[in-house]
Amino acid sequence: MSNFVPVEDSRRTAACEADHEEQAQLGDSLAPMTRAPKLGRLTTIEEVNSSLELAAIRSNASQDDYVKGLEKLLSDVEAAFKKRRNASQALIVRQAIEIGQLREDLSAKEQSTAVAIERLVRDKEKCMLQAQKEEKLLKKNDDLESRHNEDTARFDALVRRSNILVAKANVKIETLEEETTLRISCLEVEKRKSKLKLLTTQEKTARLEQEIAELTNTYDDLVV
Repeated sequence: MSNFVPVEDSRRTAACEADHEEQAQLGDSLAPMTRAPKLGRLTTIEEVNSSLELAAIRSNASQDDYVKGLEKLLSDVEAAFKKRRNASQALIVRQAIEIGQLREDLSAKEQSTAVAIERLVRDKEKCMLQAQKEEKLLKKNDDLESRHNEDTARFDALVRRSNILVAKANVKIETLEEETTLRISCLEVEKRKSKLKLLTTQEKTARLEQEIAELTNTYDDLVV
């Protein structure tokens, strides 16, 4: 409530100025003049009625009635002014309460918005960290994929080279098999030849031994 005291004071000064102006108008009306009352500043039905009563009193009544009418008019104006002042004060208090509630609501909303902003900042930081992690994972995946492609290319090259080497080995094996079969056949032929030579030499040696035996026998006979 202390924050709204200047507003109430300013409104009170405005009301006092209006009261002084109305009193000045009433002082002008007390002077014996023939001019009409100022109705340009009247805003309520009570002020219009009071101005009409004042005009009737000045035109028809005596001096005492004129004074009584003026006093009644002043009391009515004062009561209306007090009523307006009380209404304005009540309005000021109500507006001050409403403004205080609005400020409390505003502070609560500011706190809630600050909390929401902090949450959004944290969520944004989490999203940025997640994006960085995803970027790192994507980069790592790209590196692994490139390495896998290089490994597959090397494997394919090794497979092709091994297939070439296997084909060459198969060709060499075939040639070696052919050569070995030829050598085996040649060795078999040579074996057969050697067997035949051995048989002939054995027959010759047997014949020679037989002849030697016969010659020794004949020699023995001759010697005896």
